[in-house]
Amino acid sequence: MKKSIFLFSATILFLLTFVHALPSEAELIEDISAKEQEQLKKFAPYVKRDGNVLRLRLKSGSFVTLSDSSDCTRGETCALYQFVDYYKDIGFYLVFIGYYEGFEYSMISDKSGEKYMVPAFPEFSPDRKRFVSVSANDSGYNENGVFVDRFEDDGIVPELSYRPFDPPVNEYALYRFIEWKDSQTVLLDKYTRSDRKLCPKTSDMTYPVILKLEKGEWKFHEDLSSGTVKCGPNVID
Repeated sequence: MKKSIFLFSATILFLLTFVHALPSEAELIEDISAKEQEQLKKFAPYVKRDGNVLRLRLKSGSFVTLSDSSDCTRGETCALYQFVDYYKDIGFYLVFIGYYEGFEYSMISDKSGEKYMVPAFPEFSPDRKRFVSVSANDSGYNENGVFVDRFEDDGIVPELSYRPFDPPVNEYALYRFIEWKDSQTVLLDKYTRSDRKLCPKTSDMTYPVILKLEKGEWKFHEDLSSGTVKCGPNVID
């Protein structure tokens, strides 16, 4: 157990030092290990930890077992699991997975035990039918982009996987989640390179973006009015 805590703490230190983590997410990551004990007590009938083994109870009475990797001397063999929350109303557990470099989350169905990987903390829509996960990361160890998923038939269906670094976009951009305006509208901030027209003295800028579900498709609407653009480097951090 001590080894897992040490390795998990080392992963946290790496993330906070080298990864473009937003303050709210950085604070979340830093507190996950300590908060797990509180969450284990809260959901004691459903979640159990025995040393390096985490067990999640399914509706059938059986358990999903997640075991920390015993060998963290190599990146590809290291995975440390921390229980985050249990959303009983939607039927999913949330587990944080810390790797040698980087991290992600796993949404696990309390009915089937099926695991769905999520690149960042899920933010649920007001009607609890969807969630958005926004990962701002340029280290290469984590995903970078905006991802929207829908709950359907006790499972999770991807609706949007937007990775600005990848083709055909090929743009340096980091996004920050602000809030759900309604169940079909997400408010974001976008940090990117400036063309010097709006920010003549800097090469970087941040501005609001509205992500909206329109006729079954998620579309980005950028607000580049002069009053909304903030000029300067790393404004989104």
